[in-house]
Amino acid sequence: MKATVSTLLCLVVLLTACKKNQVNKIQPSITGTWELRSSFGPIANSTQTYPPGNGNLITFTDASYSYYNSGSLASQGNFKQGPNENGDKIFDFTSGYLSTGFEGVLHNDTLTINVTNVQTTLGGNYVQVKTDPS
Repeated sequence: MKATVSTLLCLVVLLTACKKNQVNKIQPSITGTWELRSSFGPIANSTQTYPPGNGNLITFTDASYSYYNSGSLASQGNFKQGPNENGDKIFDFTSGYLSTGFEGVLHNDTLTINVTNVQTTLGGNYVQVKTDPS
């Protein structure tokens, strides 16, 4: 009886000790509010930076967005998502103002909105606005 219990105990220890290490990669989420921190354009490779609290925001829910320009609601619409060739998340705006040639790419903690209907580099970088959980 002691041998059976010992054998079962060893078997349990071996099975649990041989478990593969799982690394759970946390996927960034688009849900929440994002604020414009820089914009870039074709004129002399210009970049403009924006301070925190500038009012240029995009708020995302599961499938819709609201775009604010200087604190005023400028557009609302829907979006869909999928990965690109680098594994980053791509967001295509399917309705509203941003559906007229804009694409979002989420890489790490930066959301880049690019203009896709012109043959130049034009867009902006957004960072997620942290909300106070109180």
